[in-house]
Amino acid sequence: MKFPLITKSKAKQLALPFVLVAGSLAAVGFAGADREAPVIKTKELTVAYGSIVTAQDIKVTDNKTPSNRLKVTLADTNNSLTSVGTYTIPVTATDAANNTAEKTITVHVKDLKAPKLSIASQYKGTGNQKKPIDITAGATVNPLDYVSAKDDVDGDVTPFITTANTLNTQQIGIQKITYTVDDEAGNTSTKDVYFNVLDNVAPTINQKNNVVDYGSQFDLNNFFEATDNFSKATLTSDTTINTTQLGVQAINVTATDEAGNKTQGTYNIEVKDITAPTLTLTTTEVKAMVGDSFNTLSYVANASDTKDGDLKAQVSATSPNMNTIGTQTVTYTVSDAAGNKSQAQLNVVVRNPEIVKAENWRGPRLNRSAGSITGPSGKETYYNLDMSGVVRNMQRRGYNAQYWVRSDGVKMYGDYVMVAANLGLRPYGTIVATSLGAGIVVDTGTFASSNRTQLDIAVAW
Repeated sequence: MKFPLITKSKAKQLALPFVLVAGSLAAVGFAGADREAPVIKTKELTVAYGSIVTAQDIKVTDNKTPSNRLKVTLADTNNSLTSVGTYTIPVTATDAANNTAEKTITVHVKDLKAPKLSIASQYKGTGNQKKPIDITAGATVNPLDYVSAKDDVDGDVTPFITTANTLNTQQIGIQKITYTVDDEAGNTSTKDVYFNVLDNVAPTINQKNNVVDYGSQFDLNNFFEATDNFSKATLTSDTTINTTQLGVQAINVTATDEAGNKTQGTYNIEVKDITAPTLTLTTTEVKAMVGDSFNTLSYVANASDTKDGDLKAQVSATSPNMNTIGTQTVTYTVSDAAGNKSQAQLNVVVRNPEIVKAENWRGPRLNRSAGSITGPSGKETYYNLDMSGVVRNMQRRGYNAQYWVRSDGVKMYGDYVMVAANLGLRPYGTIVATSLGAGIVVDTGTFASSNRTQLDIAVAW
């Protein structure tokens, strides 16, 4: 039997003794006894929260046994890695020759994972570009209501979500909201969620009135109003109301907003004669003298109704007392067949004939140069005396008026020229026509005994 040639250098390298047994070369302990334990090189590890340390995480070497044949075991304390922190784990490594090494390594458990941002459960499957979350235009929306966040260490971190922008529900169309959330370890997650702001609410119709006047112009907007949550709404109808036909009629009404949302309804409108007749007079005031006859209806200019036509013959009026001086009101009334009533008023000024005579006088007028004339009531003269006693006398008699002097020097008691006269013919308070206007008897004098019709007018001349 031939043996391989071992060179000197190879012999130093192997250093393996050998013996020859029964004519053969037996390699007794050729490789030498393996008494060297493995080397556990890992001193510490950093792992993410929730991880489990296994033998594959430990680096072990051995002088003889390949690493894949080394037996590495970890103590059961590995099961205690339940929270973030630093732990120690005993490790044992055994090679093929049963050489054993032991070492305690340090394990750092850290929160290395960012929170998970998710669409709220009721909106699952939406929020992306292809299927954004629908939002009603004009609604009040909190974007944070549409997402949630959970962290493997900190648990629910939804309250810590923030947004980089806001959702404008006054703007129709798709909008992107970017959400951000951090955990306590500083791990950050972001998520883009898409919203589609839609005007998808139909307007509402409100009937404001259900009665239209006979013969009037029917305007849809006077009887209905349309309101919308977001945009302007308009009213239309495919039917109309015949206002010359009394009774209840149906009308179809449609309200349409700017997005095309529609609301339709059928409503009842009643045509009624609700407008009173027109009643006009030829004037608002008439002057007449006491005792005159007075035809009240002659002052009616027009009385007519949209349905009943001419109602002039149905006008009634109160009658003034033409024997009483002063202003009286005549009231005119007319009613149509539906009972609608109109009234008008005429002021009738019943006047003293002496006042009218004075107003109409076109003859000579008493003045400083012409101290005696014939006026509308006869001879007139003038005098200038202190009137204080005269005024007090008139007040005692119940004639209360303001004493004053007119710009032309005529002394006045209220609206009347102050006159002295024959009291037997013209007692105190008698109204009498003079050339200077209507006068009132406030005084008398010796002149009146010789000329009963003479008037003496008080002046400041």
